Amino acid sequence: MAENMADNNVQPLFTTHTDLDLSEYRKYVRAMQGSQLKSSITAIFVCVWLLGAGIYNIYRGKNVLGLFMAIVAVVAPILVRVAANNQTERDYAKICEAGGNAFEVNFYEDRFETRNSTSHGVHEYSKLFNVVESDSGIYLEIEQGHSVIIEKKNCSEELIAFLRKLEK
Repeated sequence: MAENMADNNVQPLFTTHTDLDLSEYRKYVRAMQGSQLKSSITAIFVCVWLLGAGIYNIYRGKNVLGLFMAIVAVVAPILVRVAANNQTERDYAKICEAGGNAFEVNFYEDRFETRNSTSHGVHEYSKLFNVVESDSGIYLEIEQGHSVIIEKKNCSEELIAFLRKLEK
């Protein structure tokens, strides 16, 4: 109990805040999907193959099959993109409903703490799943698929340097 009381008096090394808007959340989603390069390359390969097979089938006189394959090759990526954008908007709306779009982050020697109007979280650096940096943010992945978004525009150069040292 005395240890916890002493812990409350420790001043953070750094403090920042995030006021997450949809645009910044989209940047986060894109940055985290960047690690899915292998899946993207596979999807492009499949679409190109489908388009080629569609053209080949049209050339061989199988017009209906060929046209179907060509249409799927063109329309599928568009539908996937629209669905992904819609999912991003739904996820962002859930974050806002839970009060998670505006929060403060305090960084200590061994951990960081997040606090907003509805919750308080404590996360040890040693347990971070991943740290990803983009042009506008640093994403502290506390578990796969769940990150604390740090906006660089709200950080000192010293804090950014500190966060870069956390990268795995």
